[in-house]
Amino acid sequence: MDELLPLIPYGATYISHNLSIINENERWTYFHGGLPVFSHDYNDKRAFRLITSSFILEGVCRNIDIENAFGVSKSSVIRSCNKLRNEGPDAFYKDKSRGGKGTVLTPQKIKEAENLLEQGYTTSEVASKINVKYSTLSKAILQSRVKKKSVNKK
Repeated sequence: MDELLPLIPYGATYISHNLSIINENERWTYFHGGLPVFSHDYNDKRAFRLITSSFILEGVCRNIDIENAFGVSKSSVIRSCNKLRNEGPDAFYKDKSRGGKGTVLTPQKIKEAENLLEQGYTTSEVASKINVKYSTLSKAILQSRVKKKSVNKK
């Protein structure tokens, strides 16, 4: 039986024995053997995570191969593999909205926060009193969703 050597394009980087990549015109192209099997824009992180996780889970390469070739963290690679294994390919393209958790700062809580801030309570005290995280209230103040007037505490 004759063996065929993989025909890898000039300038390609080997990821594993039979997987290589090349970046041309701001696009990554993946070659399995000598065949191009996938391509995505250079900055398309979702496609990158999907295809590299697929290669790992199918045994085409190892986690360490992806980490070394792309300079990504071990935890990032593991997270992507778990996402693909547990949720499937669609998980990489789901809307990243809060998933129905609702708004923490309701109009009623905003009004209550503004009243307390106007009375001179600190942001930390107000967050505690209206039962929201300090960071949530601080961010809302920075974004002017909650108005904060400077008044001395009585």
